[in-house]
Amino acid sequence: MYDIDDMMADQEEHETKISGGKPVKNESLDDILGSEGDDGAEEQPAEASGKVPIGKVEQFFSKIKVAAISLTGGMKIGDVIEIADEDGPLVLKVSSMQINKENVEEASDGDSIGIKVDRQVSAGSSVYLLGQD
Repeated sequence: MYDIDDMMADQEEHETKISGGKPVKNESLDDILGSEGDDGAEEQPAEASGKVPIGKVEQFFSKIKVAAISLTGGMKIGDVIEIADEDGPLVLKVSSMQINKENVEEASDGDSIGIKVDRQVSAGSSVYLLGQD
């Protein structure tokens, strides 16, 4: 079985071939760009901007325009959420949600829910609760 240890070993082997057997220094983007890439603005964590991470999109059902979301935080009807999709963020007010085809008013960490969305969203997209200070 091919697992994470195998992938890490393959990556190390690949880096050794590229570097000719010399150690490769792991550089951050800031190290590579130097001060030129610094515009003075500090990126704020999601929580500081009123965005609280609450889950990830697991699947999208195109015929019915429903996103299946695995929650890591709580959500209820009336909440405003953002799905940070690769095609741009989708902001919506939760008007209904289901767990196992049953309508529910709220869901919590560990629940898998389905919600209607306006457009396609990609599996793996992060979901944020908005307006939380």
